Amino acid sequence: MKKIFTLCAALIFGATAFSQSVMPGVTISPITTDGTSDITITVDVSMICSPAGKEIDPTWTSIGFHSGAMLTPGGWANGVDWNGTNAIQLTNDGNGIFSGTFNPSTYYNVTAPLLGFKFVLNAAANGATGPWDNEGKGFNADSTCTDFVVYFAELGVEETTLNFSVAPNPTEVSTNFTFAAGTEATVSLFDLSGKLVSTTTGVEKVTVATENLTSGSYIYSIASGDKVATGKLMKK
Repeated sequence: MKKIFTLCAALIFGATAFSQSVMPGVTISPITTDGTSDITITVDVSMICSPAGKEIDPTWTSIGFHSGAMLTPGGWANGVDWNGTNAIQLTNDGNGIFSGTFNPSTYYNVTAPLLGFKFVLNAAANGATGPWDNEGKGFNADSTCTDFVVYFAELGVEETTLNFSVAPNPTEVSTNFTFAAGTEATVSLFDLSGKLVSTTTGVEKVTVATENLTSGSYIYSIASGDKVATGKLMKK
């Protein structure tokens, strides 16, 4: 069965929990068992973390993909620089959504199984003074930027789905996150610089105040037990 897995924080890998960056806007399809088949990575650059002044331009035709294999938990091996001879570029679909396809075991020249891979995005061939003048990364739990970390979900990981609804979205005064009966959840809201705006906990319904927020896009991260979810919230 083909899986489309939107990457979130704190996946349970076997019996061990590994810290993973929060990655709203990043999708891997499919999440493979051992990294021996092609995967497509898609990034919505409006939802990722960038250091101040280093934001990725959503009008660029492509962005650099600087990455390495994880052969041990959290490790970085057999790195492929953004300008390596076999390096892929993530190309723009015209709407600020960048994607590329590669075979991890071939790309990193390693024997499967792979635990996953790490990556960052950069300016590459878009005319910046240097390739690291613009960077795209994931969010740390403290809302700072960090490397994206991808663990292949089927390597002992039970995929979990958090069922909820968000309304209204776009929001003006407040928005409600509604969950199944008895579900306790914490909703954290970040601005696009990665700054934590608010954290709210509730049972079955979490109401997040938005009246004093500046108009624009925000990222929400939901945690409920071992389940997580992320997405975009718009403020009018």
